[in-house]
Amino acid sequence: MDNYYSFSEEIDKVVEEYEKFKAEPEAYPDWIGWNPDTMLLEDDGGEDLDWKILPVYGSKEIVEGRYGIEWRVMTGMLWSCWSSLWDVLFKYFDFDSVDVIAFSKLNPGQRLESHTHEEYGDNLIFHMGVEIPFGDVGIESSCGWHQWKQPGEWIVFDPSEAHSAWNMTDKERVVLYVNFKP
Repeated sequence: MDNYYSFSEEIDKVVEEYEKFKAEPEAYPDWIGWNPDTMLLEDDGGEDLDWKILPVYGSKEIVEGRYGIEWRVMTGMLWSCWSSLWDVLFKYFDFDSVDVIAFSKLNPGQRLESHTHEEYGDNLIFHMGVEIPFGDVGIESSCGWHQWKQPGEWIVFDPSEAHSAWNMTDKERVVLYVNFKP
């Protein structure tokens, strides 16, 4: 747990990297639809899905095994976009234990119903607030109920247990999402 507290103290660096994306989105990957039940990308057909991710890192198993993209190509592209963020992240998370790192966006007025991810095996999910609107925005997991109030707050939970999230505000909620093997 100390590791997560130490990482959360680096929130300014995480937010700074996210703000670079917002200032110059054409230089980065784009938000992509994300199916929470399969960890697969989805084509949203032009519609705005409730939950989207902005990829930061993907393991070889995920990138090649699930998406059929050459890992070295994807890793090179993501590293060129997020190298400063990787420097921070991989001080606290073991490179070999991480499956996916992404910014995760939940649109205004949206709710992700209670669901589980048994296909994640023994992995845990780390969420840290990056862009947190004022109001009714939170997550409920086996660890309890958490109301997001400010960037830097974090939660770790077992995705094989039921969890849900909501954003009943008029602004987007963005968290840093890390799927990892403990």
